[in-house]
Order: sequence, then structure tokens, then C-alpha cells
Amino acid sequence: MTEKNNVVIEDMIVAIAQIPQEHWGNLLQMIKLFQDSANPKPEKAIDPYLQLKEELENPDPIIEVARQKALSDLLKEWDNDDDVEEQKETWEILSSLC
Repeated sequence: MTEKNNVVIEDMIVAIAQIPQEHWGNLLQMIKLFQDSANPKPEKAIDPYLQLKEELENPDPIIEVARQKALSDLLKEWDNDDDVEEQKETWEILSSLC
């Protein structure tokens, strides 16, 4: 340890010695809380491929229903559109993708 570290440790010991012993438990909790916030645990890296695979294999039913409703609404909007030329172009694009 360096001399500076020794001085800091000595100062901490002096400060702790001035705290009534019945409060040491609270002090220890504060120190542990500080350690947790100063040294956060690294989050586990998530492989995007594995995450997507998991979502495809086990889809969330709420998300699936929302997607189906959004697609249904989009198709209704497209069906009600008066622009016949745009409908034909859209149909060609959609049919080429299927």
C-alpha cells in the first residue's frame, strides 16, 4: 500500500472509532450499499441471434395479437383506399414477397 492509502485507512479507522458501536451495523449496511453502487455487476451479454430465436420459438401471445391486429387494420385501410393504381402496385409487391 502507498503512504496515501495508509493515511486514508487511518482516517477511516479514526472516524469509525468515533461512531457509537450500536450504529456500526447501519454503517456496515451503508458501506455495502456503496460497494454495490460503486462496483455494479456487469449485465450478462445477450446474443441478439439467440434472443430472436427465442422470440420466434416462444412468441409472446400479446405481441402476436397486436401484430395480427395491426396487419388486419393495415389491410382494411388498403382495401378502403380509392387509389386503384396504388392497390395494384402494393399487391404486386406483397405477392412477390410471398
